[in-house]
Amino acid sequence: MMEDTGVNPNIIAYAIVIDGLCKGGKLEIARDLFNQLPSKGLQPDTQTYSIIIGSLCQGLTEDAKVLLSEMEKSGCAPNSATYDVMIQGFLKRNELQNAMPLMEEMYKRGFLVDSSTASMLLDQLQGKGKDDILLELIKKVVPKDKDLFGKI
Repeated sequence: MMEDTGVNPNIIAYAIVIDGLCKGGKLEIARDLFNQLPSKGLQPDTQTYSIIIGSLCQGLTEDAKVLLSEMEKSGCAPNSATYDVMIQGFLKRNELQNAMPLMEEMYKRGFLVDSSTASMLLDQLQGKGKDDILLELIKKVVPKDKDLFGKI
């Protein structure tokens, strides 16, 4: 790659390549490259972790949960985008039981979900009936948007 030409890419360059690989359906290659970062003297940042986690949430949600745990152990804090991609992945797979603890964690860290995740949560609520626990959790993490809250 670029190292062969004497250019040493930084984490931003690797994140761009990893994102392109993920979007191109090359998740395994992206994961391999991600896993090589420490040997190149680079520590994955929140953005890089979130890219891989988001791709894993397209079907490998257990792997995404493991990577989130590894992310935190490495000292890299997830941000609201990290939680949003995970919650959306779980909701797309009808895994509300996995999404709810993440929403609690978001709330504890002071994050709100984005509008896309909020809409998915509200759709889940309508599909399940007015579950009081879910409703209270949604009220904590969904931005106070008139259009969104009109659905509750």
